[in-house]
Amino acid sequence: MRVKTFSSKGPEHGFGALKWQLAFHGADIDARTKAAISFVAGGASESLCVQFSPDQPDRLQVNARRTSLLDITKKMSVKNDVVFEATSLGTVEVLFLLRAAKAAKLRSVDCVYVEPHEYAKDAYLDTSWSRDYSLSKSRRLEGVRGFAHRLSDIPAKDARLVVFLGYEAARLAQACEQEEAIVSWNKYAVFGVPGYAPGWEMNSIANNVDALERYKFESVRYCAASSVCGAFDLLKSIHAEGRSDHACTVVAPFGTKPHGIASAMFLVENSEYQASSLIYDHPEKSRNRTSLVRRWHRYRIEL
Repeated sequence: MRVKTFSSKGPEHGFGALKWQLAFHGADIDARTKAAISFVAGGASESLCVQFSPDQPDRLQVNARRTSLLDITKKMSVKNDVVFEATSLGTVEVLFLLRAAKAAKLRSVDCVYVEPHEYAKDAYLDTSWSRDYSLSKSRRLEGVRGFAHRLSDIPAKDARLVVFLGYEAARLAQACEQEEAIVSWNKYAVFGVPGYAPGWEMNSIANNVDALERYKFESVRYCAASSVCGAFDLLKSIHAEGRSDHACTVVAPFGTKPHGIASAMFLVENSEYQASSLIYDHPEKSRNRTSLVRRWHRYRIEL
């Protein structure tokens, strides 16, 4: 897979009147997602709202109807121009849709993502120095069918864990406590540097540094918060480091959505022979978690 990126310089996308035959988006929870959904739906002949629930791991809710991945693949196979509105879609929805697009033999898909101008802080700590944010409600880690393995069965010499980190330190701690097998693995932490705005990366680093020390992460890497291409290349590079015949890279996309898109690309491309796996906590996003728009990105993923 390869990625071409088109980015705006400010809150107006400047992409012109783009047209697609089919658009997939998630639920609107704030002004930013409403703007992004309006943009792709306005340019698409047909738009569908997609949501994933760990309670129904082999299906997606498409316009509130349970739909198999095979049916989604068939629908994509008769379309030439498809777009995923990744601001509103979760990382798992992007993962399943990307796998369907590859199975449908599409040559490429577009992903649209809109950066937030600001994140919502916890109301009881609304001070200029606070690094606590009201972004989501965490859940227990649940495997995703087709991308999950028994981590205890992976030999430590073959395993490596790559965790993309954001503001919510509890997600990393929960993963390390729930999946005890990963404690003895080679572990890589990835921060979004530079962040969407100057200084934002310090929120991620400061909030996670204690957990990184506690769970003995040997390596810290950096990749621009908005770079799908950079994160994808980083995953491929880590996967190739000291590679054995049975290397398995386990990805935990707890950071930015562009890094989540890159994780989905890597998982789809390396899903055979148990070369990759996903651990994810399926967070429930808080409403009005962001305000306004900072920049727009369109990622053209060539399959």
